[in-house]
Amino acid sequence: MKEELYDDIFEDKEEQIDFKASLFKYIIRWPWFVASVIVCMACAWIYLKQSTPAYNINASILIKDEKKAAAREMYLLISIQRLPVCVPKYSEY
Repeated sequence: MKEELYDDIFEDKEEQIDFKASLFKYIIRWPWFVASVIVCMACAWIYLKQSTPAYNINASILIKDEKKAAAREMYLLISIQRLPVCVPKYSEY
């Protein structure tokens, strides 16, 4: 009894799908597909033209102090002058 029930279920699933009939159903309505694509593209274009663009902008300002810059330069010059300089001595042959 159970086997007969399962056989009936499997027989229903084995029905062939008619691809030509399904495809023909959609091919008949191709102008609707084309028109919907055109309308959606037009709506997207209008939306992009009407919407306000939003940009992320970041900025930073570097304020140089003349007195501090001069002091830093002097410090660098003094520290360079204090470095030990190793000058190789050339021996005469």
